[in-house]
Amino acid sequence: MYQHEPLSRHKSDNIRKRLIKFQNELFVFLEYPGTIPPANNWAELGVRPCVLFRKISFGNMIRNGQKSVALIMTIIKTAKLRLLDPVKVLRDIMANGVTPEILARFGLPSAMPEAP
Repeated sequence: MYQHEPLSRHKSDNIRKRLIKFQNELFVFLEYPGTIPPANNWAELGVRPCVLFRKISFGNMIRNGQKSVALIMTIIKTAKLRLLDPVKVLRDIMANGVTPEILARFGLPSAMPEAP
């Protein structure tokens, strides 16, 4: 548990608390060189446009908006990673629903379990 005297600056104290709390997770990349990158900047950069879109489209105001934006952005990002046209994939899904052909294009099994 946290046993140190608080620092004079609240933000500094918060950083110290986080460093203590996550001390075992800070240098995991050293245990698995070549498997875990030392920084997650590539992931942060990949998510950033989605977060900005959600904010400017007010998609985060209600839970359904959050889910819808997350789903659409996931489809778009996956399509781009698989070198597919995201607009065509979205049109296919809107016109035909989620078909086995669309799932196969994404490399997904024909029966997807429900997310929690």
